[in-house]
Amino acid sequence: MIRKANVNDAEQLSVLNEEFNSKGETKKSFCYDEYMPEITEVYVNPTYRKKGIASKMITFAEDYCAKNYPLHKYELLTGKKNLIAQAVYGKLGYRDDNEIHLSKRKL
Repeated sequence: MIRKANVNDAEQLSVLNEEFNSKGETKKSFCYDEYMPEITEVYVNPTYRKKGIASKMITFAEDYCAKNYPLHKYELLTGKKNLIAQAVYGKLGYRDDNEIHLSKRKL
């Protein structure tokens, strides 16, 4: 079952985030002038992979956003070397837009 998370999911989401990012690595969203949902942190526990769960989660998020916000596109961030995820995203219609996502650690 794919559904929108709620406050009761916080503890399990924290566990999944730690599995995906390592302890202490978090990212915050920022505001755009127009609605443009950004899909990040797509993670499925290895035990449940290759069952279409990631595709269902992304489709659920797209449908939810399309029904609730006036939007014109979705953004999706993934690792350059994450070829398995890129194949999943490609099947869902996501294409490389030739933009580079840069980051810098605070010294």
